[in-house]
Amino acid sequence: KQWYQRRVAKEQFATELPEIVKEITDVTAAISSGKSVKDIVGTFGKACGLPGSFQGALASILIAPDFVSAVRKNILAGGDCNARANFMELALGPSLGLREFQWSGLKRFRC
Repeated sequence: KQWYQRRVAKEQFATELPEIVKEITDVTAAISSGKSVKDIVGTFGKACGLPGSFQGALASILIAPDFVSAVRKNILAGGDCNARANFMELALGPSLGLREFQWSGLKRFRC
């Protein structure tokens, strides 16, 4: 039942917001081709504007094994990493919860 609900939601999303689905598909294709976060950010744009900041943040989330690694990859990609980091926190925060964010590790952050 759950897989069916996800499929229906995905189909509805694709119908109602095809440009966002294309942006996501472009990111997953770049990841599948072996591109790094830095490469993907360079491709889709380092500025804070959309859709590039969304796509760079998504790449960081999908490639990195954890939140801190995602933030590091985001920073090292260059450009306006703040816009991408805001999206990353929004996307991961609800699923991880505040306890999972390694705030103390971020205070001592080293790339």
